[in-house]
Amino acid sequence: MRSSGEDSTSENGYSIPLKDYPKDTSPSKRADSSSDYYKEQHVEQIRPFTDNDFDEVLNENDSEFFDLGIPVQKENTDPGLLEMNSPYLSKSRTSDHPDETLLKKGIKNRDKYSVKRTLKKPDYFHRASPIFTKILSEIYSSILRVVACPEPKDDSCFRDRRYRDICKKVYMSIPYNILIFCLILTQGVILMIQSDDPHHKQTSVNVILFIIAGFYTLEMFLKVYLFGLVYDGSYSFHSLVDSYKKGRPRDMSYMRHSWNRIDFVSIISIWVMLFSNDYGIYGLFAMLSSFRLTRLLNVTRRTESILRSLKDSSSLLVHVVSFVGFFGVLMAILGVQFFKRSFLRQCIWIADDQSQSIPTGQFCGGYWLNGTIQPYVMSSGQSSNVKPRGYICPQNSVCQDYENPYENTVKFDNFFNSLELIFVIMSSNTFTDLMYDMMDAEYFVSCVFFIFGTFLLTFWLMSFVIAVVDNSFLLLQTRDDNKDKKTEKPRKFVYIKHRFSRHYLGYSDYIWITLIVVYFIVLATHSYNVDNNTNWKYYIFYCVFNSLLAFEMLLRFIAYLPNWRGFFIKYTNWMDTVLAIMNLISLAPPICNNPLLSGWLSIFSIARVYRVVLLVPYTRKIAKLLFSNFIRLLNLMLFLFILLFIASMLSVRLFQNLPPSDDPSNDVDFSNTYAAFLNMYQIFSSENWTDIVYNVQERLGPYKLAWLPAAFFTLWFVFSNNIVLSMFISVIQFNLSRSNTDLKLQQLRMYLARLLRNYNPFQASLTLNALLKRNDSQIRKDKEDIYRKWILEDSVIKGFLNDSTIPSDERLEARFDTSPNAPKYSPSRIFSILKSFLLREDPFSQAYFKKIIGLRWNKDMNLKTAEKDMKAAKAFVRIKQAEYLKEHPKFNYVFWFIKPSNGLRKLCQKLVEPGCNERYKGVEPNQWIYRIFQVFIYACIVCAVALACVTTPIYERNHMYLSQEGKTAWFIWTEVGFSLIFTLEAAIKIIADGFCFTPNAYVRNTWNCIDLFVLVTFWINIFAILTNRGSLSRAFRAFKALRVLRLVNLTRAPQHMFHDVLISGFFKIASAMVVSLSLLIPFALWAKNIFGGQLYSCNDSNVNVRGECIHEYAASPNNWEIWAPRVWSNPSAYNFDSFPHALLILFEIVSLEGWIDVMRDVMNITGMNMQPQDNASSGYAMFFVLFNLISTIYILTLFVAIIIRNYTERSGSAFYTSEQKAWLELKRLIKSMRPSTRSAVRPPGFRGRCYDFSVDKHGKWRNVFTGIYIFHVITLMTIFTPCPIAYTYVRNSIFLLLSVLYVINIGVRIYGLSVYYYFHSFWNIFDVIVTFGSLTCNILALVGFSSKSLTLIQTIFLSLITIHLIPRFDCFDQLFKTVIVSLPSVMSLIATWLVLFITFAIAFNQIFGLTKMGEHGGTNRNFRSIRNALVILFMMSCGEGWNSVMHDYAVSFPNCVNDTDFYSSDCGNRPWAYALFISWNIVSMYIFVNMFITVVFENFTYVSSNTFKTLRRSDFRQFKQFWAPFDPMVTGFIPKRNVARFLVSLRGVYDCRVYRDDFSVTNLVTRTKLGNDALGNNTSNLSFDNEFEYDAKINLNDLDDALLDLNVDEIRKRRKSLNLLYSELMMLPGNVVSFSDMLMVIVLHKVIDHKLVLPISDFIRRTYVLSRLEETYRFEKLMDLIETSNVRRTFLNHLKERKKAMENPFITLEEVSNLSAPLVSETSSQNNFNPNQLQISPSLGVRSPSYTNSLVPSQTTGSLLSVEIGSPTPSQNMASTFNDNEIPRTPQTPSFKDAIIRGSHSLRSVSDQHSTHEMEAGFGVTTAGAGSTEDLNQIVDQIDDYLEL
Repeated sequence: MRSSGEDSTSENGYSIPLKDYPKDTSPSKRADSSSDYYKEQHVEQIRPFTDNDFDEVLNENDSEFFDLGIPVQKENTDPGLLEMNSPYLSKSRTSDHPDETLLKKGIKNRDKYSVKRTLKKPDYFHRASPIFTKILSEIYSSILRVVACPEPKDDSCFRDRRYRDICKKVYMSIPYNILIFCLILTQGVILMIQSDDPHHKQTSVNVILFIIAGFYTLEMFLKVYLFGLVYDGSYSFHSLVDSYKKGRPRDMSYMRHSWNRIDFVSIISIWVMLFSNDYGIYGLFAMLSSFRLTRLLNVTRRTESILRSLKDSSSLLVHVVSFVGFFGVLMAILGVQFFKRSFLRQCIWIADDQSQSIPTGQFCGGYWLNGTIQPYVMSSGQSSNVKPRGYICPQNSVCQDYENPYENTVKFDNFFNSLELIFVIMSSNTFTDLMYDMMDAEYFVSCVFFIFGTFLLTFWLMSFVIAVVDNSFLLLQTRDDNKDKKTEKPRKFVYIKHRFSRHYLGYSDYIWITLIVVYFIVLATHSYNVDNNTNWKYYIFYCVFNSLLAFEMLLRFIAYLPNWRGFFIKYTNWMDTVLAIMNLISLAPPICNNPLLSGWLSIFSIARVYRVVLLVPYTRKIAKLLFSNFIRLLNLMLFLFILLFIASMLSVRLFQNLPPSDDPSNDVDFSNTYAAFLNMYQIFSSENWTDIVYNVQERLGPYKLAWLPAAFFTLWFVFSNNIVLSMFISVIQFNLSRSNTDLKLQQLRMYLARLLRNYNPFQASLTLNALLKRNDSQIRKDKEDIYRKWILEDSVIKGFLNDSTIPSDERLEARFDTSPNAPKYSPSRIFSILKSFLLREDPFSQAYFKKIIGLRWNKDMNLKTAEKDMKAAKAFVRIKQAEYLKEHPKFNYVFWFIKPSNGLRKLCQKLVEPGCNERYKGVEPNQWIYRIFQVFIYACIVCAVALACVTTPIYERNHMYLSQEGKTAWFIWTEVGFSLIFTLEAAIKIIADGFCFTPNAYVRNTWNCIDLFVLVTFWINIFAILTNRGSLSRAFRAFKALRVLRLVNLTRAPQHMFHDVLISGFFKIASAMVVSLSLLIPFALWAKNIFGGQLYSCNDSNVNVRGECIHEYAASPNNWEIWAPRVWSNPSAYNFDSFPHALLILFEIVSLEGWIDVMRDVMNITGMNMQPQDNASSGYAMFFVLFNLISTIYILTLFVAIIIRNYTERSGSAFYTSEQKAWLELKRLIKSMRPSTRSAVRPPGFRGRCYDFSVDKHGKWRNVFTGIYIFHVITLMTIFTPCPIAYTYVRNSIFLLLSVLYVINIGVRIYGLSVYYYFHSFWNIFDVIVTFGSLTCNILALVGFSSKSLTLIQTIFLSLITIHLIPRFDCFDQLFKTVIVSLPSVMSLIATWLVLFITFAIAFNQIFGLTKMGEHGGTNRNFRSIRNALVILFMMSCGEGWNSVMHDYAVSFPNCVNDTDFYSSDCGNRPWAYALFISWNIVSMYIFVNMFITVVFENFTYVSSNTFKTLRRSDFRQFKQFWAPFDPMVTGFIPKRNVARFLVSLRGVYDCRVYRDDFSVTNLVTRTKLGNDALGNNTSNLSFDNEFEYDAKINLNDLDDALLDLNVDEIRKRRKSLNLLYSELMMLPGNVVSFSDMLMVIVLHKVIDHKLVLPISDFIRRTYVLSRLEETYRFEKLMDLIETSNVRRTFLNHLKERKKAMENPFITLEEVSNLSAPLVSETSSQNNFNPNQLQISPSLGVRSPSYTNSLVPSQTTGSLLSVEIGSPTPSQNMASTFNDNEIPRTPQTPSFKDAIIRGSHSLRSVSDQHSTHEMEAGFGVTTAGAGSTEDLNQIVDQIDDYLEL
């Protein structure tokens, strides 16, 4: 059996390698590790069957044994257990037990937990192929996976029952597993049969279901009998309860396993269903009875692993979904108050005689009556007396309350219906219909609610769901990929003998692929309606083409000779051979004469497009990466189809007998499995999925079951569209990712390239930051120079790569070529040659420098000599530039006559910066003049944008024609003025640096080219307006919008976002587009061949053939009968008659928009020139299902994966290892942390109780208010309409009471924490605002002040109160922090996107501002104003109806009025429509919408990775507790003079003490002290000193024995670590240390190993700091030794003097005792020693502080010295030593004896406010007491020993 812990190390996230951190040996960990056998591993342990297994084992008699890939445990020798695992078990002839000799010979150790089973090959397999055995093994493995029986560990797992042995044999037998598997399949088949004909086969199906239910029931009883229902008796019942609470190992009981619980629900539901007649109960339990079919998801190993990954991420997924749902609930509550009763109002047409009234379905807010606007009418017939808003109904109609849509199911009138519509917003499909309907019913500003909900819920928060699934599935793929690498077979290479054959195979592809391209061109021109002669010519061409390609296969086979087997090794040869044969068959006359059959078989000729894709390098690379894991994609598609089948079966059982609606033609069909499959797939694709929901709700509304379809379809949508589809993104992203082996090398490449690159595409673009920046650029430049030189150190590079064997001269060569054996003249190389020939690069171009330095491809980059290479490249370029100027002396002349010395040119150069590069022989711009000029230009740009937003085409037409202003209108001449200003700007730049052929030419900058193009279009548009050239004006007026793009340069974040998304990733996105075309083009050709000319229909449904579609017929629009002409035509928006039309409609389908309508029309096809009939060709729907699925996987997910990959590569996170990602998460967490906003001292009395209520996160007070907040949310959910006044009064009273409770809570917390500490928290400030706001609104509402504005404000405040639930749940709190972390990136993304919104809005408005509204237009759905354009662009960004709007604005004559005057025409513009709509669809929907997923995915490691394996939340809380006493005012800073005390106070993972645990003074005293009896007997080895506070008597012999266990090396490491840590903290700027800096530095020193976890930039800075700290530490150590030597010498001199004094009879004993030793400062001065004169390096001229020096007395005062780096002056030292409010105290010199005994580090003045034990805690002393003393001579001997070391 495989150990279940094998893969547990990386499934749950990343962990940081620890440094000096103890292992966790808690009992919970041991319990988890010992619980492997309780897991449902029976399926997980099935090993894949390989061909090598057949030859592994042979017994002595040459008997063959076969391994079925099912490992078993060594201890499982029971025959029943062995029998369960294999159908072919070798047994002894005389016993039922297995032959032990055979078993022993077959055992092979795979690991210490598992063995290999060997099975004797049966006789009837001797002549059979081994493949049969392999297939049989895989089938039985699938059976075991589907049955999924939990494997018992041993016999003790079975309950002790009378018939246990018999039941056990049945349970573990092979026929039992096969029977259960067959029953599951039978149930699925029976349900399909019943769904196809539910009435005629009801009785027989029920009988079979009775039988199946009986078997299922017996199976359940068998398991319950063997293992128990919820308790198997293996341990006490108390332990059972604990296992549920604490997550301990589960037992073998029936209900403890998920699959058994599903079976239990299914079995109970079957019996309830069979005896129930009620529709609702029958349908619900009929659906639940089919749940057992979900076991089929385990059919393969890959699908099983997909389920396992979902299960592993289920807890986090639930948290994320709950978090998103919480905000959805708040939006639903707001939606009720904002929009209740809004969907009731409709325009009702009333006949002139009042005899007839017809609801029009148009929502409204008022109506016209005799020229005045009236408010809407209530259902009672009375006027509402409210202000009219929204859409105003025309004359002869009334805006009146009528009925909510879809039988009163779509509305915001109560919480649950509002929540359903909020989820429609979250799905980002069909919600814009609700938005525009609400804008018609209410105000235009109503769209803000929907836009905000979409951005927050869909784009932002729902991306977390995708990130959860993506992260979990990526971990699974990484684990599986590591396993696959171990069994990866070597690639087979084929040797081609003949040289001519090798050349043929290398170069012939270009000829044949050119022929294939010609074939596609011809096929695209082949139409369905060509004449017979032309059709015959096409047939001849097809015959010749396919014959040539068949002959090509023959030539290719001959080229492999004599090694003909090598031909069949390459898969492409197999593929081309099959295609050649099938295409020859398709040319047979019977097939060609059948258009339908030949159209379907044309796929074999179209499939040759893969050869074209593989020819182009970029597309070949992406295609290979896309399908590098094709098996996993296939298994994921299989998983999806099984899910669709199960969902279809469930939906059929639930909705098969739906009652008909009033309009049966629009009814959704769930009558059979196929129809249900199409409906469930439609929901999966999200296209118009609400049509199904609304329709079923409408039909079940009268039965009060409208909630059932809403819940069912919503759950299916979430699981399929948001979860399963995310797995495809994960697979493609994994394929595009790089291997983990070279991640650090890639980081090093990127860092060097970024460090050495000096060209920026935005170099000449001034940002707002540049205008406001300070003069710190030189400081940053110096730091970059230091780091650049530091990284080029060889040891630093090797340290980062963790490989000391890397040679110093290794070069970083890129591996971009995916085909190393490509021919010499590949298309890419030919293109490069042509490019270099046509676009010759001069030495002043950016490309030339990149070519020299090799930064473009990261080639020729030497790790050690990169700096020299850079300088050499610059020097080389300068030489080439000088040589070039000698050859072309006028190259630096502007227009060949303005010299560099020209005065005007120098003046212009002072105004602007060069377009690119450094200005060559010119004047640098004056910073002030340059900035003023740039600010003026940007102000003009903003004004020009504002002018374009105001002067819409309608505004211009009204002023030029209606106001008779004509060409003198103010906006025309304003535009002329702006054009002159921009022309002047361009002229200044051109005069300063030249236009084209100069070193710093104007057109060398991309933004200058855009500005020049816009400037030219400005003048052309002005010319067209002044000369009345309407067509010319329409063609160029949209280009003025490009000027808006300059706004992205206002700030740096949008600038970088724009560059990273659209500039840097352009080629990758373009390559993805080309690869996408490789899918669109073949399917478009295939669809043209199949459906061309078959979508025609007659508008009269009574016509059967085309010939009858003539004359007129009686049409009945809105039940009004009128005569209309019959028309035989295609659908208005799409057809497949030609290749361009087919390509366009398939491109629209790729965006998941409109494909349902196309599919339904295709399903009605009956034949050429035949009237379509409902579902006449329902099988055609599979074409669109297949294309939609492939395009979703192939195009949409490819775009998402490429965008994610490009963005992460630009940011560098794509190359981070798992440990580095965990570190970045921890780093973000530390930076976001703040000290606890509470006092460190608990107040006494009642205030202390209030303090406890405030700070206890799990106390009763907090739990009570958590329940109150939940009750608050529930109360908000009860808001509905129409609502009785009494209930509204009661609800407002409840809210008032709750507000009072909230005020009491605030008062308690303020009283307990004090006002100062309370208002230090953002949540507390937020609490005060929303609480008092809601209190005020509730009081006003109760006193009778009623208005809609007050109600809305009250609801907003009440909703904001519920935000307090976020910090009360840890999962919500972490996710909220993740949202905050991603906020800056999201805001910069939105800012960049907003610029594009304005750009395209102006362009659409200028082109289509006068176009007539089409079928999908409306009052607000048009481009006639900028605000309408922005809203409709937002709609199209979500993919909502963009293609329908595009076709509306492509209208042309005769369907519109066409005029030469632009202002008199209302026609659209087809080229502009296709260009603008498609480009906006790609830029916005494909790129920027997916960028939200990218940004969230970039920051999601903040939650997904399990950092708390290293640092738990309790560790952070503990650090805050240590911090609190040193920062009582919660400033977030502590003075540097308190750093030493703070460090020695730390415990746990942050412990900085040198002596810990058993070797602390307290513990040593406890272990070595003597009692009173021992004290009386032995006093020779005792030591005591009354000067200490300790009263214990120490046995020095025991003390010596105790100190023998002291690890001296470990103590030295700790002392060194403490000194380095203290030194780094003291080197921080300023006189204080912040909370985050302190925690960050301590974590770097005490927790992590920087060599493994730091990214390249952090690693370089860290190693640089550590190297300087190491130098400082060594210098300090040397200085300490010198000072110690001086102290020793002085002390010995003192002893000699004292000894002489003792011997001197003229000196009394009192005078001798008064002699004291000099201080260190005196000693140094006496010996003429100055420590600062000893310098190791110039950077260490001022002695750096260490922990020891921080406690050494000052040389001047003897007090505690506080040293500051960078402040060597006396005044600064004095400022750092004392606070402003402190008065320096006169120090008292301690005794010399005290200094020697306690060490120099403990010398301090008596006036110091800290006690002795606080300072000694750093050396192991934890409590006060009396200590022992030693003879001074012993101390001197210890000093001598120390000096000798």
